[in-house]
Amino acid sequence: MGKGRVGQLLLMVCFMPVFLAQGAGVKNTGEAGDVAIPIIEDVSPTNAPPSAEVRIVGRGFGVRPGGVVLSGLRVGPHKWTDSEITFKVPADAASGSLVVRSSAGERSAPVPFVVDRALPPGQVAPYGFVLERTGLPGAAFLVETDGQCLYGVSGFKALCVYEIKGAGPHERRGRFYLNQRVAKLRVRGGYLFVAGDHGLLIYRCADLRAGKTSPVAAIAGGSYIGVDARPDPVGRFGGLLVGLCEHTPLWGTTTLRVVFYQFVDDELICLGTFGREAASDERQHSMALDPLNRKAYVSGYLSVTGADKYILELDTSAIDRPRLNHREETGAVLACDIDVCGNVLWTGVAAAGNQLFRVYELREGTNHLSLSRTIYGGISLGRVSCVKVIDERVTAGCSWYGERPDIFLLDTLGAKTLPSATYNSLDWAFGITGFLPAGSTNSGKVIVADEWGGFITLDFQLAPKFAFSRQPDYQWVVSAAMTENISLAEDRIYVAGRGAGPWSASRTNVADESNWRHVEFDWSLDKPQPNPVSAVCTRRDPEAGMLITALGHEKAMAWGEKVIGLLYRETETNILLLAESEVIDPPGGGSSGVSAVWPVADLVYMLTGTDGFRAYVVDPRAPSITLHRDCRASGFATNIYSTSMKTRCMKYHADAGKRRLIITSWPGLLGSDPTLNIFRLEYPDGPPDRRNPDAPIQVTHEIAPAVFKVEIGAND
Repeated sequence: MGKGRVGQLLLMVCFMPVFLAQGAGVKNTGEAGDVAIPIIEDVSPTNAPPSAEVRIVGRGFGVRPGGVVLSGLRVGPHKWTDSEITFKVPADAASGSLVVRSSAGERSAPVPFVVDRALPPGQVAPYGFVLERTGLPGAAFLVETDGQCLYGVSGFKALCVYEIKGAGPHERRGRFYLNQRVAKLRVRGGYLFVAGDHGLLIYRCADLRAGKTSPVAAIAGGSYIGVDARPDPVGRFGGLLVGLCEHTPLWGTTTLRVVFYQFVDDELICLGTFGREAASDERQHSMALDPLNRKAYVSGYLSVTGADKYILELDTSAIDRPRLNHREETGAVLACDIDVCGNVLWTGVAAAGNQLFRVYELREGTNHLSLSRTIYGGISLGRVSCVKVIDERVTAGCSWYGERPDIFLLDTLGAKTLPSATYNSLDWAFGITGFLPAGSTNSGKVIVADEWGGFITLDFQLAPKFAFSRQPDYQWVVSAAMTENISLAEDRIYVAGRGAGPWSASRTNVADESNWRHVEFDWSLDKPQPNPVSAVCTRRDPEAGMLITALGHEKAMAWGEKVIGLLYRETETNILLLAESEVIDPPGGGSSGVSAVWPVADLVYMLTGTDGFRAYVVDPRAPSITLHRDCRASGFATNIYSTSMKTRCMKYHADAGKRRLIITSWPGLLGSDPTLNIFRLEYPDGPPDRRNPDAPIQVTHEIAPAVFKVEIGAND
């Protein structure tokens, strides 16, 4: 089975519970008599590429044509008899379940079907690769809510579902791994729409609350960054109208598309596509449907850095033939997030300067949108703002770039040009949502995807004035962070989290959340999250148990400027911080190192970037972690390492009584020195330890290989 075929099993796993839950065909008896339930006996082929013809053989299909439903996508048959159907696989079909629906509305039991798609050159799975049990969830990026649950995406691919509580911890309902990098979440009409780089997944919110993870419908074959779903404003179509905008053209084409579907009775029906020739670097970024008029709004840019951003206003009155009604030029300001309330379009901007949000007035017919106000904040070299309209009174927004404040309450239909209330995130606010509980007219909740801070919840009130408040622990929902380094020891894997300290998990099932251990947040502090760490190493101490040392930093983004040695102890349930070393400040703004080694009982080496590497002596009894006296003033090998040659990775090697550190480095822009060096370690009085911490360390630069030549055979 090749990579492409494996890749197209993506939704088979998602839909498998559906296959198991539904039985074979029977007769449904009603007042009008017996109605045959279709029974599929054979499908040929069971896997096929788009445009291929598929034959279904069975019985009870009925004389009058019904429909074929492929992973929730309604497909028109080419041939239909009571015992045989043929159809062509649509270009947007996704692997999953194949169902026959008769003209009387009876449905067959689902059977598995694979849509084969070739991987683009240079891309490895996933192009629909099944991401099962992949590990820790990663940083919090997207969040959406229906007022009952928060639906959060972390690490781009892990979806967590938590039941929202008025007070106290939210209750986890599930966490599972998606088959794509998710770009946008929308909740509408009791469904969660999940758009990403391989297609669209639609889940019933009630299913997710019950721990069920099978989508009701899906499409594939497009890289979608924006999605919206709303009732048809003219009432022609039942269910919801769904709009999707591609971020980039389909592989092998130069056409950017916006596609429209009807979603009704858990089925998607393709209605129309707006396509246009794209410039070489052009991308679309977000979209929203007009709730009052048959229009759609799509933002994009011709280039990342140019003053060539825009919002397209599409006329969808003839939805099978959408057309461009207007192109609003927005200069250097990208509308990176869009939401709508009535005739008001809110956009979160990506731009330098002091703009946070832009608000547009929407008009009907050939009249087009126009800028009505701008919301301002502090000056920033660049920000990415997200926006969520809660109702006609209040909108929530956030701004991602490390600025403070970065969480906002805004008056939806008012005239203010400044936020009505502000708050600070724990880390960097990346995504935001919010709601007013049923029956409440004055207070609600805002939920923030706080990147390396996890998912946090704030309470808000509207009267006597807009204001934020919070519970002491922000009703925090756990998330990991960017993984910088890993270490294996015994039956566990240890992770250096750039924003969440050290984590550990079972090495045989990293995704088993019940087995995760990590440093707890200290909610009594202004900054409660653990130190960010870029390297970890472990050693089991006969008295203290499993110890972890980590290369720590005083802040996550760009690592700050200071470096700290950290000592932890792992318990059966979590990881406890025991001690911190003195702080060092390497030249040039912090450490780039992602390696630490623990070669002997109480001695640890860590890479400290511009000043080489340093040694730390560990004593779990005190407890303490202390810089060795020979490298307190500066690191080892400062004659080799500098701001133009920073240490990066390190391995320890011992053989025949000889001890060596093998270190690689990052050269500067014009650097030409060797980037791999080998150092010999010697301990004249024995290795430093908790009893003799000042025993000398001798470091000798042995070799700096100039060139490594690796020959790879044609079949390697």
